[in-house]
Amino acid sequence: MPCDVTAKPLPDPADNRWMMAALCVLWSFTVYNITIRLWETRPLHLALFIVAALTYFGLMSNRAAAYYRPRRYQGYFLHQFLVLTVMLYGAQTAANFVWTLFLPVLSQIIIYLPPKRIPATLLTNLFLAAFPALLIPPQYAQNYLISFGSSFLFTAGCSYAIRREFTARRELHEAHEKLRAHSAQAEALAAAEERNRLAREIHDGVAHHLTSAHVLVEAGLALLPPSSSPPATDSLQKAQQQIRSALNELRDSIASRRPAHDTPLPDRLDQLILEGNFPATLTVSGPPRRFAFTHEQALYRVAQEALTNARKHAPGHAIRLQLDFSAPENIRLRVENDQPAQSSSGDGAFGLLSLRERMQQLGGTFRAGAENSGQFVVLAELSA
Repeated sequence: MPCDVTAKPLPDPADNRWMMAALCVLWSFTVYNITIRLWETRPLHLALFIVAALTYFGLMSNRAAAYYRPRRYQGYFLHQFLVLTVMLYGAQTAANFVWTLFLPVLSQIIIYLPPKRIPATLLTNLFLAAFPALLIPPQYAQNYLISFGSSFLFTAGCSYAIRREFTARRELHEAHEKLRAHSAQAEALAAAEERNRLAREIHDGVAHHLTSAHVLVEAGLALLPPSSSPPATDSLQKAQQQIRSALNELRDSIASRRPAHDTPLPDRLDQLILEGNFPATLTVSGPPRRFAFTHEQALYRVAQEALTNARKHAPGHAIRLQLDFSAPENIRLRVENDQPAQSSSGDGAFGLLSLRERMQQLGGTFRAGAENSGQFVVLAELSA
């Protein structure tokens, strides 16, 4: 099964436990044998050996290694060598067993240290481990060196394989992170190019037609005789205001900047109802407060789409907007009208889908549909 390098934090080779557990078992067995041999003959050496053994066992623990790790194990192996030297002194009469005591530190040297610091530390370990061969009879020294040499090569090979495996995983992790960063950059570039394309299309198409409509309405107002009825003049003036607002919003969207006005959301909704001549009322609950512009703009778009759909699908029916600031960290908008929408397809459905996606991107909730009471309700909620 392939390894997912992003599923959990990248492990450190120092966290390898199986190898160290096996070496600690062998080390403990050696300590036991030496302790048995010193029990009858060297009680003082035995006490010194046991104290050093317990100290070294603490140094081998993951907690001790974690303490030295931020300093790149500066002094860690020096302390181990000092304790091992004390253990060698205490185990003089059982020196033919002590070579196994140096295998855990050998594994840690290869796994923990940077490549430049390995040779000198490794030679020190070899010297200390080979020194007891001078303390035992010559007929046993050859067997001692052969046993230690073969164990040394085996332990060093396993430790190096562990280090290489962790190095390969680290390189794979870094390559994956770079690839993901490049992918994110390519995605952002593609999104920016698509936004630029849409901005050009809007500028050359929709904005052109809105500008033409604005000019025509303005010309129509100029050509109206003074005796024209006030409702006709008022309708044309409202249409002109709507076109002007649409042009301003288009310019803001194309320029990707925040609109110049800094009007609170309740006032913006009141202005929306007034300019659109919607049969709607707005109720505000709780003390009004400001939220992030992206949040207020999203709720404004929800109200705008809901009012437009209500007038299109349920003309003449009253529309109620409720803006709720009661929750400490939330803001909630509810738009309802007395008659359910007659259609769930077309521009209205697309607009509701777009609003749902916008709210989800901001971490909010969105719901639109008919309730049991027969009302059609649009509900949006966002957190600060």
